[in-house]
Amino acid sequence: MRKSIVIAVLSLFAVGAAQAETAANHLKAGLWETSTQKMEVDGKDMLPQMAAAQKQMRDAIAKMPPEQRKQMDALLAGQSEDPMKQRMCVSAAMAQNDQPMLPKPRDAECSKPKMDRKGDRTAFDFSCKQADGSTMTGKGEIVNTGDLISTVINTSSVAKGGAKRTMTAITQMKFLGTDCGPIKPLDQLAKEMQASQAAQASTTRKSGAKADAAGKGAASGK
Repeated sequence: MRKSIVIAVLSLFAVGAAQAETAANHLKAGLWETSTQKMEVDGKDMLPQMAAAQKQMRDAIAKMPPEQRKQMDALLAGQSEDPMKQRMCVSAAMAQNDQPMLPKPRDAECSKPKMDRKGDRTAFDFSCKQADGSTMTGKGEIVNTGDLISTVINTSSVAKGGAKRTMTAITQMKFLGTDCGPIKPLDQLAKEMQASQAAQASTTRKSGAKADAAGKGAASGK
């Protein structure tokens, strides 16, 4: 299976299955350990490929410039030796959020998730449409028993040409305590990454402008 599919699955796990759990009632702010119990794409077990992809990612990070490596190390501070487990810090603001953060295709418009809470169970469904005409629908259920939260997400996507793809993720979150230690809250990491990307984009634009100016100056001096 193509590498892009592996990346898509990892995104589903990190952004969808794990963070959807942060929307369940009575989520505690603090340190949680997330474990992936099942991950399938079109019925195929993706856990081995996810493990291999994480190893490749760590090898790539080791070769990055110091500043980029520092940022990535901070982002992955919660990673454990088990590639199917990671620790994440939930801020007080995230704990108050009542909407699940679900897998969203790039440049897609997604509907507000519909929620149906009954006791310790929360069912949800959502839909997204991309600019190229492809669509994705999904549904799932969160079961929150206090210190243990289980989530199931099923998605189905249809490309503009009609090709279909299904994904299934089953994850669990276990509360470890209120002290996150060196692990930064997810919302703080997201802001830092956005700021870093904006700064890099600005640097790239300035470098391009200088190169263009230098090229024009050299041409006019001939």
